[in-house]
Amino acid sequence: MKTYKKYFIYLAISTFLTLLFHIFKHFRPVMNAVTNMLVPVKRALSAICDITALSVAEIVVAAAIIFALYYIVRWVIAVVKSEEKLPVFLKKLLGALCAILTVYFGMSLMLGTTYYSDSFQDKSGLYAKGGTVDELYSLAKFFAKKTTETGSLVSRDENGVFNVPLDVIISNSRGIYDRAEEEFHFLSGPDRRPKKVIFSRLMSYLNNTGFYFPFTAEANINADCPLALIPSTIAHEFAHQRGVAAEQEANFVAIISCVTSGKAEYEYSGWLLGYIYLVNALYSQDYDRFVEVYSFLSEEVLADLRANNEYWAQFETPVSEISDKLYDEFLKGYGQEMGVQSYGAVVDLLLAYFK
Repeated sequence: MKTYKKYFIYLAISTFLTLLFHIFKHFRPVMNAVTNMLVPVKRALSAICDITALSVAEIVVAAAIIFALYYIVRWVIAVVKSEEKLPVFLKKLLGALCAILTVYFGMSLMLGTTYYSDSFQDKSGLYAKGGTVDELYSLAKFFAKKTTETGSLVSRDENGVFNVPLDVIISNSRGIYDRAEEEFHFLSGPDRRPKKVIFSRLMSYLNNTGFYFPFTAEANINADCPLALIPSTIAHEFAHQRGVAAEQEANFVAIISCVTSGKAEYEYSGWLLGYIYLVNALYSQDYDRFVEVYSFLSEEVLADLRANNEYWAQFETPVSEISDKLYDEFLKGYGQEMGVQSYGAVVDLLLAYFK
């Protein structure tokens, strides 16, 4: 029993801390207090990781996977070689449970608390209330025209597809939140460089364009996908760095920060992302108006949309479907009851903002 004592003590402590999170997660003042206390910690982590251009998050994840596989192999070998198989099995099991609970509590503390603290809508007073089809049509038309206008200002390849080098996009990411911070002061924060993920192709198979890693506070970007929407993806992950947890709010903030950034590739990417959300909503409400709005797009914008659709079509596999399902459950696990469908609230926020 002494052999297991340290494991039981650790499990008891980590279980207690996890239960505390679940008990207090619906007490907004507590979540706000914890989130505010963690801000300097997250900024310190992101500052340390900003020293290198490599994604520290990717290194941590890769190391964790390698260690997990190593642990499982050692677990099997230890059980096979031991004469007392059950005690050895239980000891390794307890070790694995300790590791899993540690990661889970860390995620709850570093990320989960943000989901249950004041949202962007709470802080800004701008709420997603929806609007009429006429309002949706007008805004979609406005975005289509702005997308075409800014689409003519960016570099393109011989096929007319957006071709601003990724390194230029990354270097120009500094300061893209300056105007947004003037309007929404709570979005202020230090500029950190977005990180290119080496295994970006794998991210595409998982239907993922970027992710915020709470243990390093880094914005990680899929460097393999079409370039046109990478600037708005960077802005989206920056929103998470600035405490915007909900995905639909992070997308809205990304659009606003991009279109007000004063940088051509970011402005275009922001208008394009907003256009996609708006016309998708319009398509289901009024097909004729959808066709009309679509006609405002230039051949350059259409080339980017075709390139984007063709790229992601090759990854429509059971793996991407499973990934979507897992992420959907992850969102619901932190109170995002609409799951992936909650992204539809971007349209409502755009309607409220531009009204």
